[in-house]
Amino acid sequence: MMKNNPYTMPLRIYTPADEDYAHASDVMATALTQGGKEQAYLHLSREELMDFLDRAAAVQDTQTGLLKLCLDDTMPADIRVYLWYNPTYAAALAGIHAFLHYPEAFDESRIKFLQTLLNSCIRRGLTGHGYDSLAHLLENLESFLQAGLREFLDQGAAGAEDFRVFMLDRLQTFQQDIENAKQNGQILQGYMNLQMTPCQGSIERLLAMYNGKPNTVFVYGTLMQNKSASHMMANAIFCDNAALEGYALYDLGGYPGIVPDEKGTVIGEVWFVDNETMARLDTYENEGVLYRRTQVTISSRKGTLLANTYVYLGQVYGTPLWNKWQTSSEDPVWYAGYGSNLSPERFQCYIQGGICQENGAEYPGCTDKTLWSKRVSAVVRGKMYFGNSSSKWNGGGVAFLEPVFGQTICQLYRITWGQFLDVRQQEGESANWYGRVLFLQFGEDGLPVFALTSQKLRRPNRPSDAYLGLLVRALKKEAGLSSQEIARYLWKPLCCENKLLLRDVQAKVDALL
Repeated sequence: MMKNNPYTMPLRIYTPADEDYAHASDVMATALTQGGKEQAYLHLSREELMDFLDRAAAVQDTQTGLLKLCLDDTMPADIRVYLWYNPTYAAALAGIHAFLHYPEAFDESRIKFLQTLLNSCIRRGLTGHGYDSLAHLLENLESFLQAGLREFLDQGAAGAEDFRVFMLDRLQTFQQDIENAKQNGQILQGYMNLQMTPCQGSIERLLAMYNGKPNTVFVYGTLMQNKSASHMMANAIFCDNAALEGYALYDLGGYPGIVPDEKGTVIGEVWFVDNETMARLDTYENEGVLYRRTQVTISSRKGTLLANTYVYLGQVYGTPLWNKWQTSSEDPVWYAGYGSNLSPERFQCYIQGGICQENGAEYPGCTDKTLWSKRVSAVVRGKMYFGNSSSKWNGGGVAFLEPVFGQTICQLYRITWGQFLDVRQQEGESANWYGRVLFLQFGEDGLPVFALTSQKLRRPNRPSDAYLGLLVRALKKEAGLSSQEIARYLWKPLCCENKLLLRDVQAKVDALL
């Protein structure tokens, strides 16, 4: 018998008559729930599995089929999820696994127990409580898929017809939701971790698991689309372009590698693959020798996912890559202008060259002087502040972006990667000016959005009236802000090292409009 396996611990029903009943039932429920998520049932023998199911049957509520580990009339609904439903799900996972591997051990009484257990799981649709409902549904569905749900349903779900119909209907609904979202050019969102956030990636991952592709992989080199080894992903499902933070990408010649770097970001792709492909990827990457397969958290337009990726084990040299590996100068990207480049007229000087009317400075423009193919207003993560002393703006400060909590209004311009590098050179690519390329997010088309800022925080300095006036008018014209909204947006950045009253900022904004 496996030591400390929660499926082997005693099961009992607690009531208020028992000493410390709330804590004791919580400990039991938490252990069993965690055991289900971690697939602790995989480590049980046939005898241990049957013993657990028999003990679970002994404490099963005869009316609901649930494993009610605590009976208390005053218990709120959210606590019932933890002490009734979660343990029931954990028992059902062990039951599915046992039925698939040891069907001969299920006599009539065990079959009936399993049927009532499974049908009780759907009493509240596998959801959690309140805003956590969707997150719990996706988490519970993943646990059932890991336990062998597809094969179990294909075999008739041990006669638990309500359970079978619910699962198939839920998965079919998710599939239709995905198709509708793609047709409408939208990304599915829902409440995840108490806030509205993209959930499409998580749903696509569940559907991929159901269709035999249980592994999520983040690739950034030769395995990407249209690269030399992309044929290895022929049987995989593409999810989206994705970003991995906390790592930096280096060009190693015929292939790239990533290494940990707290300020780095790697742009790549996320895929869903079957076990056979996963094994072939391990061989291809020389896992354990040249690369180490590592679980990481990646983000895309469709949300965040846990994924496998391959971290380089050797030494790296040179400068990290900011964009995808082997990006060409013609490849499109989004540039985020958050300071004077909020104004399209101003940014046009960086693209086509010419004299900026607001400061009289002349700019050479890009080698490719084609204007942006698209422009949209957006709000991105990060905090804008004013710093340095710019001779082109009468010694006043200019806008920088600090990649911390906060929101900054931008104009996004879809230009080429070559143009982006030319803009960086004109802005000043030293570490004290705009030498840092900052990945912000993915655009509506899945292309990366980059901004330029300094390597380290600059000394605060208020901008000149010419610079501030350009910014204020752009916020009104391009972002559609009222003078009051502009004043509130600029208030803290304008404070710099000294306090500034909001009414003073409002007066300045009104004068500049």
